[in-house]
Amino acid sequence: MAPQQWGKLSPHLDLCTFCSPATPDVPEGFGFILPDDLREDIFYLRTGRGSWAERSELPPELDGIEPRRDQVVDRRVDFEVKTMDNGKLRAQRLRFLTGPGGPGGGPGPHRGVIPAGGGMPRRDVHAAPHAHGPGGRNSLSQGRIRSFYPSKGYGFIEAAGQADLFFLPSSLPQEMLDSKQPLEGLEITFEPYTNEEGKPRARNIQPARMLPPPPRVSAPVHTRAPPAQHMAWPEMAPTEAVETLIFVDVDGVLNVGIHDEGKAPLLLRDEDVQTAIKLAKRGYKGPEASCVEKLSTLATSQVGFNENDTYEKLMTRQGAEVADILVERLAKVISLAGDCKVVLSSSWRRPHHRNRRRLLENRIANHLGKPFQFHSSTPIHREEKTAADRLETVGDYVAEFCSSSKETLTALRVLMLEDFFITPMDGWKIKNEKVTSVAVAERYLCQRARSASSCEVSAKVCHCYDEVKCGKLSMQVGTGFTQRLFDEAKSFVCPAMGPGPEASLLPPIVPKVIETKVEEPGFVSAMISAFVPPVGSMVHAF
Repeated sequence: MAPQQWGKLSPHLDLCTFCSPATPDVPEGFGFILPDDLREDIFYLRTGRGSWAERSELPPELDGIEPRRDQVVDRRVDFEVKTMDNGKLRAQRLRFLTGPGGPGGGPGPHRGVIPAGGGMPRRDVHAAPHAHGPGGRNSLSQGRIRSFYPSKGYGFIEAAGQADLFFLPSSLPQEMLDSKQPLEGLEITFEPYTNEEGKPRARNIQPARMLPPPPRVSAPVHTRAPPAQHMAWPEMAPTEAVETLIFVDVDGVLNVGIHDEGKAPLLLRDEDVQTAIKLAKRGYKGPEASCVEKLSTLATSQVGFNENDTYEKLMTRQGAEVADILVERLAKVISLAGDCKVVLSSSWRRPHHRNRRRLLENRIANHLGKPFQFHSSTPIHREEKTAADRLETVGDYVAEFCSSSKETLTALRVLMLEDFFITPMDGWKIKNEKVTSVAVAERYLCQRARSASSCEVSAKVCHCYDEVKCGKLSMQVGTGFTQRLFDEAKSFVCPAMGPGPEASLLPPIVPKVIETKVEEPGFVSAMISAFVPPVGSMVHAF
């Protein structure tokens, strides 16, 4: 037997479908019930042909008559629920209620009411309880445009915690329709809703604007979710009235990479390192000898920067594209910064890296012990090829943020974790100024902020870069978020922690002896195959 419900019937009874007995020329009537104990409105339909009594799903009191609006609207009813083949719910066998309980005062079917006013459901089907703002309107959500097909007339939006949402071009403002830039990856705000067929949709789409921070109260109370059990980090309340922006690059920051002239950088990951060390021990001189030499040498070289270990400590493992120890350090900085905005500035912000980005957000969330999503990402309209391009893009974001928040913004901290495409601070130019040190890059970010706001601003650039030398071999390395940079970042976002330990000067190279057994003939050729182009299993674009 179909499960029973209580609910309220919808105002569709004011349509002409209930004004006269059905004939072949008159469409069948329908309506909606607002249930007391279900989250969605329940559709009901008078099916079949014939006399009114034979086809009505309305209460027995209305058998054989044409019901007036005042006989039905705002009347409480109980009803049975049937799940149709398409998964949608339908109400059947409606009965009027005369008291607060079910029939006979005992446990009864589902209850609801037929509301007055309007001709459509009062609530969006399947909408979450928090999806509506004041006045019954849906509140705005944030997300990214995953794809848009102007020729086909539709697109999709990705947002945290929900399935991708379909939208039509009519939901876009004219400025976005006229834009010559691709919309994929654009940060937006939108109004989620559910159409009459019960399908999730998006409308009122607008480019994301930098919203001013909420008003500060005199004695703010910071409530935070408890960290994961494996974390024992102190929770530091952020300085009042200070906004913090953390810009995160991925490649060269959350993993280690080696510059390979004319090619994509080499990612330091366990399977490639193990293969390279074996081949190096055998004196491999094949077409990928340079890759073998770089990977095997760097893996057994000391990191320095307070790590007190070799680069093997920071390599990615088990097929991952980021090193867990480096992601954990980022998560700790985010936790210490308190109510901060974490902005993705990496090439991973582009649409085709969507799955990578989600996996990274999940990894960060695991270390934080609570859900995490990047607040936003830097714009993708500029094609970044150089260190200057990356710094200018971040500067544009900082200036826009300050301009949109200048009424309430009093102080700003900007932390940038970046390897600048494995580029040293060797005099490349930004707005005709030579960048010869981290201090110059930090000064540039402060200038961009002050150009749009009178707030106090401080900036810290953690340049994840080093030049590693071993004999005649010299490598430019995206070092990852090393211990020294980690300590500096912690002190910047949370001055109460104080500076990290003093840097220790360690020998540049300490070879690590690895004992391996002699493999059977054919092993070398099998290993070499991993390095013969295409070398997708070894080389990753940053």
